[in-house]
Amino acid sequence: MSSKLVLKPLWSNGSCIYAITFKKMSAEDRREVELLADEAGYIRNDGIWAPPRVAGRMLDFFRAVANAGFGLEFDDPEDAPFDLQRLHLPVDTRGALEWLRGFELHHLSGWTPVQAERRLDGHHFYFRARGSYWRFELGGNERHTRSPRWWHEESWPSAA
Repeated sequence: MSSKLVLKPLWSNGSCIYAITFKKMSAEDRREVELLADEAGYIRNDGIWAPPRVAGRMLDFFRAVANAGFGLEFDDPEDAPFDLQRLHLPVDTRGALEWLRGFELHHLSGWTPVQAERRLDGHHFYFRARGSYWRFELGGNERHTRSPRWWHEESWPSAA
């Protein structure tokens, strides 16, 4: 399995697309992989592929590529800067969270932060994230007029 399909995740407003490269793959093998991608529902635009929106189709594609004898590689280094856009919530998850009593979740695009508030063990908590920075507070109150008893903040990955 020396020929591989390399997928590099690119995130934008919580959605993932992939920059595609082919390692040691003939033109014929490349065309076979592209046909498998088309059958799975990928939207191909030169070297950028958007995954299918139907659940399970990505896994079917990965299996089909492996069954055809090609390798898969994900170019997503562990030490790469963390991108909070990955916190994108599917509609059903967001709906379930919004039904929790006393829970607020704000997820807006651009530079607006992700925020969440609720009670935890009888104490107010507040979470806020923007870019690679995040902060978690426990204690305080809903109006933010009382300081939290405990808080932690950092930019990810941690410099520690």
